[in-house]
Amino acid sequence: MRNYRRSAKYGAVLAAVLLLAGCSEEAGNAVQQETVQEEDAWEQGAEEDDEKGYGLPVDEEEREEAEQECAAALELTKEFARAAQDAGGVLAEDEAEQMADVLAAQGNPVTTFDIYQDMKNCEVMDAFLEDCENGRSAEAAEYEVYKDGSIGRKKFVFDGEDLYVLSVTASWRGGDAKSIGEMTCTRAEKWNYTEKGWFFYKLCTPGYPEVTEVLYSNAMLRVKPYDAECAEISRTCLSSIAYEGNNLFWSDWGPDNMAGIDYNGLFQYLYELDSGEAFDSSLYTEGIPAEQFESMMTKYLPVSAEQLREYASYDAESGTYAWIALGVGNRTKSVIDLSEPEVVDIEENGDGTVTLTVDAVSEGMMDDAVLTHRLTVRFADGGGVEFLENQVEGNALEKMPEYVYRIQES
Repeated sequence: MRNYRRSAKYGAVLAAVLLLAGCSEEAGNAVQQETVQEEDAWEQGAEEDDEKGYGLPVDEEEREEAEQECAAALELTKEFARAAQDAGGVLAEDEAEQMADVLAAQGNPVTTFDIYQDMKNCEVMDAFLEDCENGRSAEAAEYEVYKDGSIGRKKFVFDGEDLYVLSVTASWRGGDAKSIGEMTCTRAEKWNYTEKGWFFYKLCTPGYPEVTEVLYSNAMLRVKPYDAECAEISRTCLSSIAYEGNNLFWSDWGPDNMAGIDYNGLFQYLYELDSGEAFDSSLYTEGIPAEQFESMMTKYLPVSAEQLREYASYDAESGTYAWIALGVGNRTKSVIDLSEPEVVDIEENGDGTVTLTVDAVSEGMMDDAVLTHRLTVRFADGGGVEFLENQVEGNALEKMPEYVYRIQES
């Protein structure tokens, strides 16, 4: 980091001066020349490191601080890590929330793998980012609870010009053995803190010829609190469908216009919404039985079995709907991919339906509303939902590539 390098540089110069004071003039000149050469080489290396922005040196004091804090965090959350190990390496959402509460008691910002869960101690991160926006040097350590029960520590440091991220992961590796990973220091190539409260950043990464493929280094954190009802609807009704592999939320459709939906691609996401379980593709290598497919679609959408057999890829002879996994040839390359739906407004209609205003939050584009759509739904008493109509606002669809359907009709 720039401040660390600057202090190290002046420390080296001071050491050389003290050394010269005790040497003869001739020896002193030789030492001085060697010291200057070493200092020039060090400074050149530091400049090259700073220019590339990744693999930056970590001050020993920073490293020790991170290791000590991570070790303490592991001790505080040991029971949760063991619970995750007992559950096959998966931490339940309620346990993750409890684990975050324990860590937050230390005063640092804390997030979990549930992006719809409010950041603990968010005011600390908000104040840090406000300092960054105003060009004031600042730092903040944020902790992340991962799904396997491990902990991530990210210390964000702003030196008045550049933002740096010092990252390390800590976990329990069976018994009482702590595992603390190697700490890395990386400069943020760019970052953005939106009015709505999303903090996006993209870290510097190696490029060609060091690597032959572009490395993804984007990340996002929701800092400002969600509206509780909006967060719950986003989590329980929309997140399992989202925007990848289907076009339900990024196309215009309604009861009188149901032909354009990619039903074959949508099935797996409705399956996960309906069952709460991961989709098992091995069950459908020979297609999806018509009864199962049609009952799922008509449960969640205003479409009939007759319309489905017309609009979707259906084989009348076998009585199945086609299904193949999402891959290179049937994936839409779009900025909407990997975006997360965020309900930002709830409007109750007079007929018992509700219209949700939803923003697609794009980590890749560092945009908290790369697309906005109005989704009309009906909530059932038992907690279910029926999707009735979707309309994309503005001209967002004109900027999107043509949607690639899961099944390519010849």
